[in-house]
Parts: sequence; C-alpha cells; structure tokens
Amino acid sequence: MTETDFDLLVIGSGPAGQKAAIQAAKAGRRVALVESDRRMGGACVHRGTIPSKTLRESALRILSLRRNSELIVGELRTGREMATLVRDLGSVVTAHHAFISAQLARNAVTCLHGRAAFLEPDTVQVEALRGDKKIHRAERVIIATGSYPRKASAVTTRPARGGGSSKDVTAPLSLPFSATSTWFMTTPLWCQRTATR
Repeated sequence: MTETDFDLLVIGSGPAGQKAAIQAAKAGRRVALVESDRRMGGACVHRGTIPSKTLRESALRILSLRRNSELIVGELRTGREMATLVRDLGSVVTAHHAFISAQLARNAVTCLHGRAAFLEPDTVQVEALRGDKKIHRAERVIIATGSYPRKASAVTTRPARGGGSSKDVTAPLSLPFSATSTWFMTTPLWCQRTATR
C-alpha cells in the first residue's frame, strides 16, 4: 500500500462531486476524485438523467417521423428504430464521459477508480477493481455519492414497466416494439408530456 496526500478528496464523480473537485482545483488545491465506476460522471450520466432524457428525446423524434411519414421518402423499419435509440444513447453518454474526463484533467484533478472506505476522518482507503488498496490522506473529504430511491412503507407504488430502477431501463439492448411506438402512437400528445415528466 502507498500513501498520497491531497488537500481535498471527493468521493463520487456525479455533478456535485465534479463541481466540488473542479472548484477546489481552480482555487489551487491538490484534489483527488474517487469514482467506483470505471467511467466518470456517476449515475446521472450513465444510468439516470442523461440516458433517460436521451431515450425520451430519441423516441419522440421517431414518433414525429412516423406521424409525418407521408413527407418522408422511404419507410421506418422497427429494428432500425431500436438500433438508432441505442446508438444515440451510447454516443451521448460517451460524449458526456469524454467531456467530464477532459475537464477534470484540464484542472489537474487526480482521478481514482475504486471503492472508498474511511479508515480515519482524514484517511480513505481506495480499493480498485482488482483488489489493489491504496491509502490516501486529505485535509478535507467531501462525500458526493448521490442517493438511492427509497420506498416508504406507507406508500403503495406500481412497479415501472420493464423494471423498477434506472439500471433496468438503460441495460437492455432491445426494447419491445410497444415500448417505442404503441404508447406514443395511441396517446394524445398532451398526455405524453404529463406522463413522461
């Protein structure tokens, strides 16, 4: 195990962690950012806001093309639509990851990949995917690990179609035809806007 000292160590590379790390680096601090995923950006970029909005916007574009199909030369094939949704999602997520990584590098933020665990209030152990452990000391530590949905016992909920978490939504390589067309084709536009918010 080795030791490295930082002025600030930030755990979590989502929007809050990124901003904290970059602002501290701009103020001249030595900063490290710990992320448990192999890519920077946290759940927001890889499983949450960005993928869900990308899929929604792509589905709305496909719907618009279908509704105005008489203006288009050619036809929309179902298999191609899903491939387009997945390709768009991948390119948007990749672009966000590249932007975040470049911004962190430009501001001299040290990026550490692994699971963080406190050994002492100013000492954090980062265990990499392959089990390598490194100890890092920092004058200050910010925990910006995001949140998880919590189900209140007094509130009854219906499970979402296709799964109950953002991981379930972004994981499949293909969706049933109904997920990309039937609902949009049969639901008035004002209902779609209300239901997809």
